[in-house]
Formats: sequence, structure tokens, C-alpha cells
Amino acid sequence: AILIIASIIFSCGCIGLVTVRLTNPFFKGLGWVGGAFAAGALGAIIFEVRPDVLGGIAVLIPDTLILLAYVFLQVCILELTESASLVPKLGIVLLAIQAASYLVFRHFSHVEQLCVITLGLLLAVQVLESAASLKKSVKAGMGAPIWFSITILSSFAAYNIFRSIVVIVLGIPQNPEFPNPLEVLTALVFLGTGLGLGFGMFWMASMQIRI
Repeated sequence: AILIIASIIFSCGCIGLVTVRLTNPFFKGLGWVGGAFAAGALGAIIFEVRPDVLGGIAVLIPDTLILLAYVFLQVCILELTESASLVPKLGIVLLAIQAASYLVFRHFSHVEQLCVITLGLLLAVQVLESAASLKKSVKAGMGAPIWFSITILSSFAAYNIFRSIVVIVLGIPQNPEFPNPLEVLTALVFLGTGLGLGFGMFWMASMQIRI
């Protein structure tokens, strides 16, 4: 149910943000946020599909899409902060690590656990880079939306590190009759973080127009 709601919200958000960007060129970065929402929506939809439909790539594709969403967010930040280059160099490296790690982990018995740990750590690295990029760009009149977004990014990074540690220590419960509380919480955190960052980027873009 959470994944269905997330896919609907992110799909609608993608359409709305891309429309705003296309109709108003002054709203910098919102097109990339729309792309992030599209990647998130597609990832949520694939998570809803039964694993046996997609076979072994059922883990790789949604995980990569989630990481790609936060790479797109970094590009949005680069555009908003008027960076000289919009190429997310670290993000590209992280996506390559994500794909390479799956090729290695698929030969292990605990592939799902290893993928969860890896994705959590890679996401933490990516969002901390985004937070650092925002911190460098704080200027008069932009403090509130920037620090709002930095707080969300830092909290999200901390949660992903915490989740990875929990999975390392306790593993992933495999009882199909009961939902895994950690994964339910993770779905809610990802949904809330996506919506919060979407609002934060829109807030920054609108404040930038006024300045």
C-alpha cells in the first residue's frame, strides 16, 4: 500500500514539476527534481512487482533507480547553486559501484541483505555530498530553504547508515506472514524524504527568483 501511494505521489509530482519548469525557465533545477520523482516512482512500481516476474534483476533495477533519483537531485542542486558543471561525477561513480556490487553479490546466498547494506551506504554518501554542496552556497535570503534541505538530507543519510548497521547485525526477517518493521519504516522515510526535498528545492527555486 505504501509503495502504491508513493508511486502515485511521485508520478504526479514528476508531471507537476516538469510542467512548471517547462512553462517557467526561471525555476531552475525543478526539471531534475521531476526526473528524480520519475525515477522514484518507477522504482516503487518495480518493488510492487513480484520478484519472480523480473528474476534476478528485481533487486538491481529498483535499487539503481532509487540511487539515480538522488543523483538527479544533486544535479538540481548544482543547477540551483549555479555550478560551473552539472555533471554529478561522484553520482556516476556511485551508480557504477551499485551495478558492479550487484554483479558480485548475486553469487552470494544473502544477496538481498548485501544489496540493502550497499544501497544504504551509497545513498548516505550521495546525500551528504548534496548537503555539502548546499552548505557552500548559503547566501543572504536563501538560508531558510537551504538549511531546511540540509537538515532533511543529513537526517536521511543518518537513517540509511543506521539501517545498514541494523541489517548487518540482525539481517532481514524472512517471515512472509508479518511485515518487516524496518522495511515499513524505510518506505515511510523514503516517501517523506522525497516529498520534503521536493518542497525544499521548489522553495529554493522560488526564493532565488525573488533575489
